[in-house]
Amino acid sequence: MQIAVLSDTHSRYATVEKALQLLQERKINVLLHCGDIEDSETVWLFQGFTAHFVFGNCDGDRHSIRQAVHGIGETLHDGYGSVELEGVKIAAWRMTIPAG
Repeated sequence: MQIAVLSDTHSRYATVEKALQLLQERKINVLLHCGDIEDSETVWLFQGFTAHFVFGNCDGDRHSIRQAVHGIGETLHDGYGSVELEGVKIAAWRMTIPAG
């Protein structure tokens, strides 16, 4: 199994579409998004993938993101999540680095 890891997509629709197209070409359909998706419209681009999302510090409208993830039938783990795929446990979380 191949798994893609994405993060910090920040509502860059064209970039997300291009990345997802590359994943489809490589027949990768499982992905972890490690935060900073920013809006629900971006979530809908992931429809058709097995996707796991965690919130990042730039994910302000969490309610609409949560609804979109539910709408595409995928999983939102809030700020931390773990998943077991083919017997391998994988953890994903958002990391906030303090300024200074």
